[in-house]
Amino acid sequence: MTQSPFIVSEQTSMKEAVLMLDRHHIRHLPVTNGSRVVGMVTDRDIRRASPALQSGIEGDYEDVLEATPVGRIMTKEPVTVKTVTEDTPLIDAVRLMVETKFGALPVVRGEELVGILSEIDVLKVLAQRKEVEPMRVGEYMIQNLFTVCETTSMKEAVSLLGRHHIRHLPVTNGSRLVGMVTDRDIRRATPSLLSGMRREDFVQEMVATPVARIMAKEPMTATEDTPVADAVHLMVEKKFGALPVVRGEELAGIFTDIDALNILLELEKAAGSPRA
Repeated sequence: MTQSPFIVSEQTSMKEAVLMLDRHHIRHLPVTNGSRVVGMVTDRDIRRASPALQSGIEGDYEDVLEATPVGRIMTKEPVTVKTVTEDTPLIDAVRLMVETKFGALPVVRGEELVGILSEIDVLKVLAQRKEVEPMRVGEYMIQNLFTVCETTSMKEAVSLLGRHHIRHLPVTNGSRLVGMVTDRDIRRATPSLLSGMRREDFVQEMVATPVARIMAKEPMTATEDTPVADAVHLMVEKKFGALPVVRGEELAGIFTDIDALNILLELEKAAGSPRA
């Protein structure tokens, strides 16, 4: 786990939370009341909240970010935020991540936050397993995936991400991969695109802005023959949640952190006993 994680309070503004996520290249911020975990705010929470926040607050988008506390948009504990303890077996934590699709779990001692376990922490463990050496990305990638084209609007991309509970959308021109757009890209782009904009123009701008304007161009990729260990090392090093998988220039699939976590679950099942 990561000890002494970055945290915010329920009164922290969305603007400050966005700056912290960007500054420290993270996707999750535990929300605390004193030392007690009361929620979690993520890229996804901010992306989902942005359109709704345009009603009920006077001023432009930057004013909205400044005026909105994270307590209003966070995923709340204990109903939806799952926690683990320092004694929780790692494989149980991984299983919880996969089942809930949470990329991080607060680690608590009683009610006190003592750390955070992220998918990056788990991927580091997977990369060290010798059983992974013969595995290839093509065996574990997702083949039936959602994609967008360069002219797809930000509004449509946001809708796709939310509807299918995903964080990554490969951008294609025909079958050729030309980019990748993620929760983080949308979250980073939204304030800069909309700063100074009146809320009545929000939806219009989301419709008018194509993903080509905000996507990561020429993203790092894997092939079907890439060793899983190499893909995982790259994801850890670059803090990527997914790698597009290509066959030549054509998109063949996507390998995500959830796919990697499922590999670890398979290894533990094959071993026949949980490993702490």
